[in-house]
Amino acid sequence: DYCQAREIPVLAQSSGAASPQGLPWGHPRPFGDVFKQFPKLRLIFGPTALGGDEDMVKLARAYPYVGCDLSMRLDELATGKTQPEYMVSLIRQMGIDRVLFGTNIPLVPLAPSVKAFTDLPLTDAERESIASTNFKRLVREAA
Repeated sequence: DYCQAREIPVLAQSSGAASPQGLPWGHPRPFGDVFKQFPKLRLIFGPTALGGDEDMVKLARAYPYVGCDLSMRLDELATGKTQPEYMVSLIRQMGIDRVLFGTNIPLVPLAPSVKAFTDLPLTDAERESIASTNFKRLVREAA
């Protein structure tokens, strides 16, 4: 309530070990109940919901202040676990304006993540939004 009222962004870990419900801790699905109570909460999932892509897209479409970062997902790209076309599709389904650049260093090496991001088949405007503009807008709006 405090964060929503003051438009303070909250970053939530959205992957990890299984919870008692069998979902990874931070899986986006249970956050639907949170957003019903706090529909204007500015919540950024980091990373982009490993294992919960469909649920992440549903939340982003239903609630205007849901976002995510690309930490760990860039590592998936760099190691070939995820295909660039899939990631671009996911980003566009979420909404370019909802996605932030993120690397999750020191858990993963920085250089391969940056290269994976720059190699994504995005437009220059999309890349700039993700790498810079979206964060600046989020912080400025919260200030």
